[in-house]
Amino acid sequence: MRAIPACQESDYSIELGVWNVRGNVLVAVGVLTNGAPVCRLGRTVRLGVKYHPGNLDPPHGPLRPVRGNPTRWTISRVLHPWSQVVHTWTWRNWCRRPRSVFVFLDESLGAATDRRATWVAAPACRNRRVTSRFADTGYGTRLLPFTGDRIPARVLSHETPIPVSPTLIRVQNAWLVSDGRTLVAVYAGEAGEDPAKGRFVVIRQSLVFGIQSRDVVPAGHDGAVKLTRVPHGRAVETSAQHADLSFASAGGKHGFLRLAGDRVVFAVSG
Repeated sequence: MRAIPACQESDYSIELGVWNVRGNVLVAVGVLTNGAPVCRLGRTVRLGVKYHPGNLDPPHGPLRPVRGNPTRWTISRVLHPWSQVVHTWTWRNWCRRPRSVFVFLDESLGAATDRRATWVAAPACRNRRVTSRFADTGYGTRLLPFTGDRIPARVLSHETPIPVSPTLIRVQNAWLVSDGRTLVAVYAGEAGEDPAKGRFVVIRQSLVFGIQSRDVVPAGHDGAVKLTRVPHGRAVETSAQHADLSFASAGGKHGFLRLAGDRVVFAVSG
């Protein structure tokens, strides 16, 4: 077996999400990949909290670390194309001022406007005798709020606006699904510059971290492609985002668009 290569920094991004949920602070760190091949990531990220002792809101000037933080997440995972790995922590107790704190991923991040550092209201005071620190709540998105609409898997109507230029693709039909945390939209058709070239455009959104990607997938030289059999309904809002979508070309060929990697596979005739 071939060894899985190490991930390069261009293969993924590390994102931060912070929310106030029922008096607690919920923090998520996500590793989001692009269309790079399967790779192995070994990395440690540090998550911490700082505050301004002058209780300015938002504060200005030097920041002090909160005792009991930072915490660390050592990542040792095989990453697949167009996927995300999410780890969460909950901070439940803060019994001093100020009421606004600065959550960050690295000491080197100094700007509150950075995507990986943000201000948030501190959690409620629940026990003055307990040290304030993050509780590790594990992998997955089950604790995260729904930051977008849940959309059952479906083929879009022809009246639905197409957010892709016709110079890139002339769309035959489209399909969409969202579980409220991630969204995938697939547009099938022909290349804007050459009607002989089949083409898919796949748009993905990480609604949790506010990231969008676009992947242009060639689909042969047998004319425009059209989706023919795709997942439907609420029961597949998450699983369908990695499914196989059946299609047919204008010239009569059939195949699958595999969303787990955005690969086109043509059926073997015979």
